[in-house]
Parts: sequence; C-alpha cells; structure tokens
Amino acid sequence: MTLFRPPYAAISDGSRRRWVIFAWERTQRAWSNARVPCLHADPEFPVCKPGQRHELAGWFSFYEGEDIEGELARIDALQWWKERR
Repeated sequence: MTLFRPPYAAISDGSRRRWVIFAWERTQRAWSNARVPCLHADPEFPVCKPGQRHELAGWFSFYEGEDIEGELARIDALQWWKERR
C-alpha cells in the first residue's frame, strides 16, 4: 500500500505492518509509479541567487504497526521541520 499525506509519502509491505516514511518540509508533490516500484516526495527549493544557500529539513523513518495515520500524527507533533543543526 502506498499512502500520500503531504508532506509525507509512505509505503508498506504486503502485510501493511511495515512502513517506510519520508517527507520534506516543503513537499511540492508526493507520488509513485505503479509500473516501477518507487516512491517520491519531491521537495520545492526556493529560488537561489548566485552565492545564496537554502536548506530544507527532511524526514525518513521505519514504522512497524497497523496505525500508520497515528504514526504520521506522532511524527507531525515532533515538528521535525523546525530542527536545524
């Protein structure tokens, strides 16, 4: 199963109990291709002038369980996009 809840994109195994989840703070588009097993969350970067630098925060995790919506809510509550190292 593939799930898109921007900014999150998630995909599970056949049991729908093991998930891979990823996101960008500025997800432009989350999508997949049924004919080729892939999953995308495309980030949208601001326009950079020469010499400028921009960063986007991203998320990647594994989840094992049946409540993927609850897991996405838990991750969202962390406000991971506000972290800067």
